[in-house]
Amino acid sequence: MSSGLDYFVGHYRRPDGLYRTLIAPDGHAIDNRVYLYDQAFGLLGLAESRLVLGRAPELEEEAQRLRAALYSCLKHPDGGFESGLSSGNPLSANAHMHLFEAGLAWIASNGDPAWHALCEEIGNLALTRFIDPRSGIVREYFMPDWSVMPGVSGSVIEPGHHYEWAWLLFQWGGAAHGEAVSAALRLIEIGEQHGLRGGFVMNSLLDDYSVLDGSSRLWPQAERLRAAAFAARMTGEARHWRMTNEAAESLCLYLRGRVAGSWYDRRTAQGWFIEEPAPASTFYHIVGAIRELTAAVRSA
Repeated sequence: MSSGLDYFVGHYRRPDGLYRTLIAPDGHAIDNRVYLYDQAFGLLGLAESRLVLGRAPELEEEAQRLRAALYSCLKHPDGGFESGLSSGNPLSANAHMHLFEAGLAWIASNGDPAWHALCEEIGNLALTRFIDPRSGIVREYFMPDWSVMPGVSGSVIEPGHHYEWAWLLFQWGGAAHGEAVSAALRLIEIGEQHGLRGGFVMNSLLDDYSVLDGSSRLWPQAERLRAAAFAARMTGEARHWRMTNEAAESLCLYLRGRVAGSWYDRRTAQGWFIEEPAPASTFYHIVGAIRELTAAVRSA
């Protein structure tokens, strides 16, 4: 694992401390652009690496350098961060969601108050900007002044992100952020009431809850399971345990692919699984769901 991490840092890191988008197998840069989404996963990868490699000081130093580069190059004057170095990109709730996840992962293993400050900023941004105060839904895209984008871009909602944000807000919440727990429970409720078709989480809706994309990728099923398992462990309520069981059963259907260790990534609105290569990025969601389900079962 350490060799893979060395390769990642050595070839993806730019001179300014940020991480480029894409490299070739031989290590030369194919796409030198910078996106907040990629930086968030770089920070998360460094945090998770400590679980295997131990508290190697170079991991913490690299994370601190990347965090400093974010504040230096991508900080937004009205809170949060730009979506990338190139202009014209809408502000993204999703990129902040993964940066929030990375910050929480570093808080779990590090006492640096800067990680707490980062999570405080993003958590409060979620409660005041990303989550609609009337409906409780999560908006995805925003204008430079943090107003909601016009048209479909501002109206689209993803049930999978509602579950994903719920899981993160549960972790950040508690006595200090009771409103975050309430928001998380509401996000789950919206997902359960409007985001399911035949027991599967749909890809996207519009903000009037009409269906935009009724097909179902694997990752929203995994995020439903992860949020349900955490809620069940936290509340002990039977409805969350039922939801956990239903989400696990739905996810398992995707894992019965033709090749052992692989999975179906997409299910059509008509209920057919699509035969196609399984994207490696989905593995992140599968592992997160299994980890949270395991913790819930052990606590029962």
